[in-house]
Amino acid sequence: MGINFQNNIRQKRTVILIILAVFFVLTDRFFKVLCLKGFFDLPVKLAGDIFTLHYVKNYYIAFSLPFSGPILTIIIGIIILILIVYWLKSLISAPRSLHPAPNIFPLTLLIIGAILNFTDRIRYGFVIDYLDLKYFTVFNLADILLVTSIIWIIIFNKQKKYAI
Repeated sequence: MGINFQNNIRQKRTVILIILAVFFVLTDRFFKVLCLKGFFDLPVKLAGDIFTLHYVKNYYIAFSLPFSGPILTIIIGIIILILIVYWLKSLISAPRSLHPAPNIFPLTLLIIGAILNFTDRIRYGFVIDYLDLKYFTVFNLADILLVTSIIWIIIFNKQKKYAI
């Protein structure tokens, strides 16, 4: 009976992870399609002038740091492959208990965010950004996934309870 209970919980966690992944992918793609269709060519106010929806082509890397080009795309692709291999290795080697490897969820978010932006970079030559935070930067949902997952992993590892 204990094994069935543990399998049931693992299956529910897997389903939740899949649902979240699909939600994030569809939501990010939805806003990016709206950008490409011209819906956010002019800013749409969400919180006055401070936070708007506004389409920006981002040819650079995180926070619009001025690095771009085919070599950057290759490097990002290699990093994504390494992350996927590490993620799969973590899944396979995780103990079969109620507690999955603690970095699985944030690693999943990291890979989803990276693939979403990488897909833009391959398909269009730039990343589609649409969330404009005045005085900061323009970003997208994939960027939120990337930053959130990295912070999450750092917090887990700073606590020294878990190691990557």
